[in-house]
Amino acid sequence: MIENLNYIKEFGLENFEIKESARWKCDTCGGTICVHRGFCLKCSGQKNQKEKSEMHR
Repeated sequence: MIENLNYIKEFGLENFEIKESARWKCDTCGGTICVHRGFCLKCSGQKNQKEKSEMHR
């Protein structure tokens, strides 16, 4: 959470939203990956392993 706030302070909310949209975008269908479940609620697709490990930082 603190990292997110620091990012917003440095780069602005709009840039944060762009970054997070890309981070949580499903590689399969373009939907949104659920933060809590780790997969797309639309198609059950997932991010690749490298990106998944980065999500949990």
